[in-house]
Amino acid sequence: ATRLARVCGQRPEIIHRAARHTALYRKAAIPDYDKGESKQDGDLRNHAVDAIILACQFPSASALENREWTRTPEDVTNWMSRVHELAPTTRNGLPEVQPRELVEHFEEDAGDGYAVISLSAFNWNRRRKAAHKLDPFGMTAKGKPFKRTTAANVLTELLKSSTARDKQISQIAHANLRSMLEKEREQAPAEFVRWVQTSVSNGLRRAAMSNHPADLARQRLLQSFAAADVAKILSPESPETIPWIIGVRVLADVSARQVNIVRKLPNNPTGQHYQSEAVIKTLYVGYRQTPQGLNRQKPIFLCVGQNDAVSKSAGGKWVALELPAGHPLIGRPLGDSEPLGEVRQRWKQAFDELLDAEKISKVFSLAQGCMIEKEDGTRFQLKNFKKGEPWMASDSFKGIRRVYRSPLQVKG
Repeated sequence: ATRLARVCGQRPEIIHRAARHTALYRKAAIPDYDKGESKQDGDLRNHAVDAIILACQFPSASALENREWTRTPEDVTNWMSRVHELAPTTRNGLPEVQPRELVEHFEEDAGDGYAVISLSAFNWNRRRKAAHKLDPFGMTAKGKPFKRTTAANVLTELLKSSTARDKQISQIAHANLRSMLEKEREQAPAEFVRWVQTSVSNGLRRAAMSNHPADLARQRLLQSFAAADVAKILSPESPETIPWIIGVRVLADVSARQVNIVRKLPNNPTGQHYQSEAVIKTLYVGYRQTPQGLNRQKPIFLCVGQNDAVSKSAGGKWVALELPAGHPLIGRPLGDSEPLGEVRQRWKQAFDELLDAEKISKVFSLAQGCMIEKEDGTRFQLKNFKKGEPWMASDSFKGIRRVYRSPLQVKG
């Protein structure tokens, strides 16, 4: 409301109108329109019709309710006449709307001057540009994300068909375990159980549990499993199985680029890794200066992730920059002690140096939901950074003249 007041000079006012009154006005003003039938047919224009009705300055409907039986038929007739005078003009049974040029990828033509818009990619809340899912991943030495799953689930997959077995073996993150199972694929279930039993036995010897009843019960459960017969655990008729409290690391079905948010932890050099949402926070599109002028037909792309790490587009793929440790463009991990203001300042300086190194003289900052205006006057919305969508075509970033924060921003 404050922003609207600053731009428009008037603070918006919140007014309540009962739904029964809105329905009464709608029936009186446009009697041929059936909202229920419209909604049943999937026509989204019913929202616009209600908005138009709400914007009209009709006479009070509360007076027409006549709770004390004091209204006469003449009062009702006068009320209806006044509503008809103030009602919007109609066309094809709907309030008349002047047709206009629609914004590509933002508005869809719904007929008779109406348009359907998607609110999912609006860029009015800048804070939501940087987010991550609170679901930590681990990272292998080779930079592949992994998650913990129960060893019992892994055994279930190993006991299935050879295809399911081989797929599960390839997903095991523990390098030594995976290598052992690949050598003994036919005996993989039994070898896996023996490996888990050995790991549990070694763990029980190294770590002492407390006298808490829960720890004592857990200890008995692990000791019983470590001493169990492998054949009984593999038998479907046997009640013995791997306890659910035992976990195994398996590779996650996400790319390392998606899990690029790192949180520093005490006494843990690898830290925790989180899945970014979305992967790209800001896309920079730059143009180089040539003797003939600014070359807007060969854009250079620089991508900034949620952790402020910068990547460069090369051969259709995003490639991390070769930078020394501690460089600002590598990104800032969560939990870092350096003040954010100082980090931002160093990052901006380093990014400007990168633009100079790439000989980029003009750069545009693109975020989800922004509006792109081309040199030929066309405009479209960049809804998101999902590959394959029409707004992410290579030609979309050629000849950019201006970038607006939102499709609702006034064109100046």
